[in-house]
Amino acid sequence: MFCEECGAKLGEGVRFCPECGAPARSSAQEPPPVPQASQNTAPMPPVPPPPGGNQRGAGGRGSAPFSGSNKALFIGLGIAALVLLLAGSGFAAYKFGLFDKFRGSGEVAAETVPQEQKAGTNKQSADPIRANIVAGTGTVASQLDEYHADKVRQLIEGQWYDNNGNALVTVSGRYINDCEIQGIYDLAGGGGTAAATFRLREKGQEWDVRLSWNITRTAGDSLTVNGSQTLHKSQERGGESVAGIHLGMTPEEVQQKLGKPSRILSRENAIQLGPEKYEAGWYYQDKMIVIGFGSGSVDSIVIPKGSSTRLDQSGLNCKNSPQDFAKAYSLDRTPPWPSGKHTYTPVPIGNGEYIHLGPEMGSITLSIYAT
Repeated sequence: MFCEECGAKLGEGVRFCPECGAPARSSAQEPPPVPQASQNTAPMPPVPPPPGGNQRGAGGRGSAPFSGSNKALFIGLGIAALVLLLAGSGFAAYKFGLFDKFRGSGEVAAETVPQEQKAGTNKQSADPIRANIVAGTGTVASQLDEYHADKVRQLIEGQWYDNNGNALVTVSGRYINDCEIQGIYDLAGGGGTAAATFRLREKGQEWDVRLSWNITRTAGDSLTVNGSQTLHKSQERGGESVAGIHLGMTPEEVQQKLGKPSRILSRENAIQLGPEKYEAGWYYQDKMIVIGFGSGSVDSIVIPKGSSTRLDQSGLNCKNSPQDFAKAYSLDRTPPWPSGKHTYTPVPIGNGEYIHLGPEMGSITLSIYAT
């Protein structure tokens, strides 16, 4: 059996994909497997960085804001190794077209939001933790020890709201919506951007819920339930934005602000903008921007070379220099010029956000990812 979202092979009885967190279909419903990359967690071979920039081959990780490092990605035996492995891999995967979850065809605007992007659209008042509960539990592999499980619970603790301000999920101690957490399994990711399967129990019944989150302790914090509904700690959005779109917004919020996308990008429906090719996300032709999604909310916004759109707060785009970015965001030093075909220079701008200067300033990307 294969995951209908990312194409990963699933074992018998698995209810959620260990790669992307999407609910698994029964083998009777399973379509023929289509090779495609994972939305968030697929590790890729590192590419050695050139001097003075962060080499961003498929999945490379930088160890400092303005310098790269060459760490081989591997599957560790311990939780700490797993955290280090996958932290920050999402931006590189997005840039190289590996986020292929949002698939579409044709040159015209999408008539509706794809099903996997309808984060909260028709279930704003429902309890997503208890919704569509299937009796029994699925197959899980690795359970977090109590120390790391407690760290995860503390990280996502609090109330989480939908777009209408309804508090739908409350994480408090060992409970989620008064359902006791029996265990946390199969952690993927690291730091404040990760996902895990939570085994819950209520009135003698147990079931699994896949939660993914992006936590920076800012207004953009998000929690996604079963890969379909994204909630936030606050409806306010802080930090930088592009065309009024902030990181952490849901697809529904994006459409409310900008309308339907001109094009839903995929490998088969990619677009060439300036020196780069984009194979994932939503493309808005009038703004000439590409909006990327991860776990049901905006995780990157690209302003390609040739676009007249600018970052809302600083007013910068590809026409500006690294010196301009250093001045606008009060950086301690000027980021190095992103020379080289696959060199992306990350610029930390506060609020848990980063701007990535593309090769030869061929693109500007606002992102939640540090590398």
